[in-house]
Amino acid sequence: MRYAMVMPVVLFLLVIFPFDDSHGDAHAYECIVLTEQDLGDDGHLRMSKLAAYKGKAFHVDRASGTILGPVWSNSGHWQKTVLGNGEYLDSFKVLSVSQANLATYLVIREFADGRIKPFVFVIGDMVLTGTCE
Repeated sequence: MRYAMVMPVVLFLLVIFPFDDSHGDAHAYECIVLTEQDLGDDGHLRMSKLAAYKGKAFHVDRASGTILGPVWSNSGHWQKTVLGNGEYLDSFKVLSVSQANLATYLVIREFADGRIKPFVFVIGDMVLTGTCE
């Protein structure tokens, strides 16, 4: 019973307080969404009318590929596969598939110069872009 009461608090704190990467934590990214686009009926991407995720943050655990935050969460009943670990001239990549066959694909361009790394995140027919640290 106590576990059921503590777990929501722990998850809330993880979402509200970002991982502390001030020490150069190479195990996690904190990402911010800068653009949100949807697939149009004509096959072109268009800026989302809702823009529900623009300006929102999410966190990525590099080892497991777990994504947490108000933008998206693949914790729980998702099969996560880290396809690229972000080594020299390679991007960090994680593919996630839910039990309902919803697929997401996140690419963080780890080899970009500087500490800020661009990302593209495909969720169904929505495309998010932004930066991670």
